[in-house]
Amino acid sequence: MNRSEAIYLDEPRAGPDPRTRDEVRAAVRDLVDDGTTVLLITAGWWRRARLRN
Repeated sequence: MNRSEAIYLDEPRAGPDPRTRDEVRAAVRDLVDDGTTVLLITAGWWRRARLRN
């Protein structure tokens, strides 16, 4: 798979079980660590606060 410079996620964690939610978070953090810009679209301000770097 090719790496994008930016990705857009629209509520990527809505509904998954806790294990899957944690896996998604880890994958997003890996992308950010590799230099990918991640735009998280969410109505949950508490989610933004926890995920921003």
